[in-house]
Amino acid sequence: MKCALIAAVLKPANDVRMYHKLGKYIAEKYDKVHILGYSSAQPKDSPSNIYFYPIFNFQRLQLRRWLAGWTFFRLAYRLQPNLLIVSAVELLPWAMLYRLFAKVKIIYDVREDYFSNIYHQNHYPLWLRLPLAQSVRLCEWISRSFVSEYWLAERSYAQSCTFTKARFRIIENKAIQNHFQKPIKQSLKTHFKAVIVGNFSDTYGTLKALQWFAPYLAKGATLSIVGKASDKHYKDKIIAYCANYPKSIYIHINTKPIAWEDIQQVMQKADILLLPYTQNLSTQYCIPTKVFEALAMHLPMVLPKNPLWQSLLNPYNAAFFTDFEDFAYKPQIFDTIFYTKAPPAAVYDWTHEAQKLDSFIAE
Repeated sequence: MKCALIAAVLKPANDVRMYHKLGKYIAEKYDKVHILGYSSAQPKDSPSNIYFYPIFNFQRLQLRRWLAGWTFFRLAYRLQPNLLIVSAVELLPWAMLYRLFAKVKIIYDVREDYFSNIYHQNHYPLWLRLPLAQSVRLCEWISRSFVSEYWLAERSYAQSCTFTKARFRIIENKAIQNHFQKPIKQSLKTHFKAVIVGNFSDTYGTLKALQWFAPYLAKGATLSIVGKASDKHYKDKIIAYCANYPKSIYIHINTKPIAWEDIQQVMQKADILLLPYTQNLSTQYCIPTKVFEALAMHLPMVLPKNPLWQSLLNPYNAAFFTDFEDFAYKPQIFDTIFYTKAPPAAVYDWTHEAQKLDSFIAE
């Protein structure tokens, strides 16, 4: 019997990459697929051979997070998987330990450049960032003796994550095609509907996006904000700002992840998607999943200027590039014709990424 275990810590068990992409694809080839992750609802109509373990429930810096590896190890020991996909770096030492006791293929699904994220973002105290980042990178180098392959969610990781050398596949976070597409050659009217979705934080730039969008609210536009804010203080700041526009802003923020399906529905109802990522060394060479999903829907975007994003989106005129720290009204957005031509499916469709896994999964 072929059995796979996919595991993360802060990602929900119904996470789009773990479940909708990797989980469903592997379930077509394997007898059983088990997915371990953060507390979340079990998806409706999931394949009968996919099993969920949404058991983690803690904040980023809580002590219980560091005990998650023992829970993961015990589950792996009980299930005895043939394939172990590790989607969180803190589970990597436990996967290596398990490899000493079992014959198993280990995949390290590199969803982030953890060294860069820890060092350049403000999730951890300043004094802790460098030693924590260095210990994570050391663990990743040690993993070369245990890991069969590294799956990279970003092309740039092939250069920045050198521990993956000669043993990686680039599996980008492209969109699951849901057959919903807006027409090409779109333009905005004054009373347009905008949306901000995702994980809200200072790094994401949510509050700056609200300030940037204020002039459009004053002229009749509306805004939906749907997503997760792990930092309660930051969440309260967003809610307080939105209280100034009770008739113009719809807000649904949770401290736990919002279901991917719900996010997709909100995006489909919008006229434009705001992606206000703060420029940071840890993210400037990454393509957000929401960019691929917006391309798949022909949904216009507003983004900060970034050469990588501009090279991807400019051929289709899919985005309006701006400075989210400049809060002045920009009427030129109404002169923009979005999607002057449709992007080909190979640019955004997950199916093309899944095909890269065929040879490995068939072994």
